[in-house]
Amino acid sequence: MKFLVQLLLIASVAGLKGPQPLNLKLKRTRTSQAFKSLPKNPDFQEAKNVCLQITDACSGKISQMADDDSNKLMSKLHLQPMPAGFDGKVVQSALLITRGKDKTIDKHHTSFQLNEQELSESILPMFDFIHDLHQKVTGQLFSAVVMPQVPSANKFENHESFDADVLDSLLETGGSKENAEKMFCEDIKTHEKVCFNRLLHYRHGHDSKSAHTPRVSKVAAAALREEIKGVSAKAQSTGRQAVLVLRKDHMGWVNFMEVEQKVRKALSDKCWHLKTVEPSDTTVEHAIESMQDADLVLANHGAHNEHMIWMPRGAAFIEDKNCKCSAYGYEQLAAQEGIAYATTAGSQDDAQQCALQHEGFGICAKDKPRVVNFEVEILPTLENTIQLLEKSRSTPSDCNKVWD
Repeated sequence: MKFLVQLLLIASVAGLKGPQPLNLKLKRTRTSQAFKSLPKNPDFQEAKNVCLQITDACSGKISQMADDDSNKLMSKLHLQPMPAGFDGKVVQSALLITRGKDKTIDKHHTSFQLNEQELSESILPMFDFIHDLHQKVTGQLFSAVVMPQVPSANKFENHESFDADVLDSLLETGGSKENAEKMFCEDIKTHEKVCFNRLLHYRHGHDSKSAHTPRVSKVAAAALREEIKGVSAKAQSTGRQAVLVLRKDHMGWVNFMEVEQKVRKALSDKCWHLKTVEPSDTTVEHAIESMQDADLVLANHGAHNEHMIWMPRGAAFIEDKNCKCSAYGYEQLAAQEGIAYATTAGSQDDAQQCALQHEGFGICAKDKPRVVNFEVEILPTLENTIQLLEKSRSTPSDCNKVWD
């Protein structure tokens, strides 16, 4: 302590300014203190009677930043208390949407985004809370939604992007779709500052849900289906349409051509029709077209399997994984969506590999290519699943196959 005092005295005599890191820390603290976590939902925070101002270029660094614990993005918004007698633009209640700190977008790790600038993966965790809040509040929740990292409406409403549909679904969930103003970076910059009586924000990186909890909740899935497909969640599987989601990259099957041919033959023998699709670089629109009429899907493991939310209720999903002891998978999402679920897996059951998978290592945990023994690893599960589905069909099969 005595040494620190002496150091400060020396700095004062030399005419130096106080330590800059302390000033920066205080600045970040003031910015973060504008928001208070909601007691019953700490994943969300609220600020009252605050103003927001953007001085950076809309197409510059702010559009590339992630919202994380450093508060660097939040400092770019220059949050400050609303001045007494402020006569500028005042919004009664708004939702602030920022981009989370997810890893760089990779088609192997995300279901819905095609690039780092999109927001859909950051919006999805908000649905349950907005739904519950709307049940308690009469009328619309938000008079505006604020997206400071999106330069303009033209950038947001890209026809290949899923963002606009996800946001409309969220606003519909909160009863605000028809009247909520959408404010992008350029809209905010037309004012010296924009103030809010109430500003709600989802805290990225603070989500308390389990890692095994589906990213797309039941509320979100139902809202998205209603908004995008216009199909009730009660739509039931009644046909014999199968889809093989086939990866042809380093994370798929080495003998994928053999597997495809044998799956097609096995299904044809039972009067099922097969369509093969590749998940790489696909848009959500294409995924919906592929899955919305699928009564049965067989797929390599991967984030693209979240697209099972578009399938009819009562359909079936078979997920292929590297090892029987693998803990990852989409069983919980299938149960949430009323879809029968089964897994196929490689014959690797080495105890050491199974132990490694729990630490995130080894071939059980990693999606690595393998040569599939179709007759042993896939065919029995495929036949059992078809038999299960046939029992729920009201129309008899035209095949000569006798079902038990």
